[in-house]
Amino acid sequence: MTAPDALAQPIAPTGIAYLSDDWEALVSAGLTVRGAGDRSKWTLGYLAMKVEEKYGHGSLKKFATELKMESASKLYDYHRASKYYPFLAYEEYSALTWSHFREAMRAKSVDQSFKWLNSANDNDWPVAALGRAITKELGKPVPPQRATFEATYRQAGETFVTLNMVEVNRFVETLSVHAERTITVTLTWTHEDGAR
Repeated sequence: MTAPDALAQPIAPTGIAYLSDDWEALVSAGLTVRGAGDRSKWTLGYLAMKVEEKYGHGSLKKFATELKMESASKLYDYHRASKYYPFLAYEEYSALTWSHFREAMRAKSVDQSFKWLNSANDNDWPVAALGRAITKELGKPVPPQRATFEATYRQAGETFVTLNMVEVNRFVETLSVHAERTITVTLTWTHEDGAR
């Protein structure tokens, strides 16, 4: 595969090795993948590693600017995670997001990070639940869990709307308008860890 073949579509991390380390080629590749979902964070991290190797660590801020990123700190995060984990390690955890990997980096070693990623993967933990588990293992105080609320308004078996807690309050205020009808409201309370 040549560099033009790699850039015909958003570049995969494996295509980075075939890219020229020319500044313009790296910026072009970064612009191609930026905003292409969770995997683009890894690709941008691998591109940042290539930029750092050729142009030095100080060039990452300029690289982030040329990619029109909101802040260089995001690129630094992508770079740090891509350097921390073995190449393409995330492919073993398709159910987990990049944020799970960032959170697991708080563990004391890569092996510990993978232990936590396995737990998150096996138990379908959201990032917040993973963070609480790591915080607890590190012996730090665990902040109280937050809960989210949802209400679903249904009439004659048809779902009209699902609302968050702020919207629920507004919805309840308007129920009096429909007092002559039978309305079913289901309120679901969900912990951050996904338990209902």
